[in-house]
Amino acid sequence: MSVWAINTLIKSSSKQIAVVCAFHVLAVVAIGVAYIPLWAKVLAILLLVFMFWLSWRPLKLQLSSSIVALVVDDEHWTITLNNGQRLRVQLQIWAVWRYLMVLDFRAKDVNSNYRVLIWPDSLKQADYRRLQVRLRLAGTERKLRLLEEV
Repeated sequence: MSVWAINTLIKSSSKQIAVVCAFHVLAVVAIGVAYIPLWAKVLAILLLVFMFWLSWRPLKLQLSSSIVALVVDDEHWTITLNNGQRLRVQLQIWAVWRYLMVLDFRAKDVNSNYRVLIWPDSLKQADYRRLQVRLRLAGTERKLRLLEEV
């Protein structure tokens, strides 16, 4: 097993939930102070509450298609869905920031795409750092290969 290997559970992020809640509250306040008829305000707020309710299950990783575990070794990436299905995937696109990682996967056996947002409190701290470094180095290697081919 390599030092870069990762085998970790992904849990729901309280930071992500807080950010989504804050933006929904901000939207309710903006609707409340807007110069529109009262019936339009009520309708817009009800629509916003419905949208928040729809986003709650994905935020808590309760959907069967939610990614709840990630396994990375030297050659393969594997995700585990909430329904227990394990899929071997290929990492297509990724973005790495200090407080957020976005990973886009394409399943090899099934014609399906998956996206996971990983916040620092979604993984153990050591796994989060290891994944960040691995992705940053992979991005550097890809850029170097492109420069060599030219």
